[in-house]
Amino acid sequence: MQTPLITALFLGIKKSKIVFFSLYTNKGFFLIPIGAVALVVNLKSAIHLLIALMIFDFITGIGASWSNKKKAEKADPTLEKKQLISSEKLKLSGVKMLLYGSTIWLAYKIEELFLIKTFTLDFSEKELTLTIGVIAFWCMVELFSIIFENFKAMGFDVLKIVSKIFNTYKTAKKEIKNM
Repeated sequence: MQTPLITALFLGIKKSKIVFFSLYTNKGFFLIPIGAVALVVNLKSAIHLLIALMIFDFITGIGASWSNKKKAEKADPTLEKKQLISSEKLKLSGVKMLLYGSTIWLAYKIEELFLIKTFTLDFSEKELTLTIGVIAFWCMVELFSIIFENFKAMGFDVLKIVSKIFNTYKTAKKEIKNM
């Protein structure tokens, strides 16, 4: 049996890989958190944004768990009553917070130790740091979890809705152009 720490690390790496590769696919709107973090460029505000996303992920995770429970009970009414929140899942949340905090702390210490300078990106004139980049990455992981896991489990497919809106916009634009 795997320990919660190993399981959480595996899930963190798996989600991180998915988020990283989704930056280079048609799901490029994951650049939004980088822009959001760039707007709140001070470290304290960036951490507050990450904490808010983590809380929202936890709440939507409970909603997704409830939705999955209802679907399972509907499919097989003979199932025993399942708990929405298990101690294993809560342990994984704690390990996730430890992982996020330690990587942010490590990035901060690397900046401090190697005297890494700030940098700017094309979409922001504000100066960014390695620590803020790590926080932005974890914000992307949390958004990925909220949008593509929790909302989808609750029956709300955000990507499908955004695609439908975009296709409607493209069609309307094409019709207007052809007039």
